[in-house]
Amino acid sequence: YCGVGHPFFGRSDLRVSDLEGQGAIAYRSSIDSDTLNSITEMQRAVKLADPHVGVANNLEEVRRMIIAGLGIGAIPIQIAARDVRDGLLWRVPPYEDIMPINVYLVTNEKVRPSKTEAAYVSVLKEVVLATPESERVYSGL
Repeated sequence: YCGVGHPFFGRSDLRVSDLEGQGAIAYRSSIDSDTLNSITEMQRAVKLADPHVGVANNLEEVRRMIIAGLGIGAIPIQIAARDVRDGLLWRVPPYEDIMPINVYLVTNEKVRPSKTEAAYVSVLKEVVLATPESERVYSGL
């Protein structure tokens, strides 16, 4: 995705080759480990500029830098959908769903959570279990 200030914003004629040399926003974990290897490989394959123009530890910071126009970055399509609808982000190639990343809810059964934490985890589990898997997989958006 790119933000409003990026030259690719609003362009529907882009090809993967157009991204070569463009500034990239990266996740710290994709640089420091293989955690987000599919994103790292995609950035290499489309030949985004290296070094990155921005690096962040979390999704919200990556999103903020992209919206601010610092460069192009990967955001899950379900997260970007509202910003695309609101005219803040624009999807750039590749358009295929190429970076499936599983998301897990991890808790430590040896730690006694506060009432608030326990309630939050309970709600998360309820929502996941109540949502059919087909609605939790965001392909083709």
